Amino acid sequence: MGAISKDQAQEFTMEGRPHSYAVLDHLRCRWCLDGFTEGSGSRTHFEPPDQIVQADFARAAGKREIPDKGLYLMAFIDFCGKCMHQCPSPEFDYRPRPD
Repeated sequence: MGAISKDQAQEFTMEGRPHSYAVLDHLRCRWCLDGFTEGSGSRTHFEPPDQIVQADFARAAGKREIPDKGLYLMAFIDFCGKCMHQCPSPEFDYRPRPD
């Protein structure tokens, strides 16, 4: 989705140690959170506009697939967190540990 920047970072200092993290495009992130992309766990898939504005969410919600409409509106299901496993950091080396 391009919600997490590959080349822009925000920086801060905590207890004298510098930290940085990627800039997040909150509207692109919300596009997945609201279940408008199939990779987010939703059946609905809409390509986001280049420049997302608030009205785009209402238009997309009106065209959502019926099962997703029920999940999102009736059960308050969101699709948040899918970016963590769909697009992991290239520097993250996950090795499961035995229980």
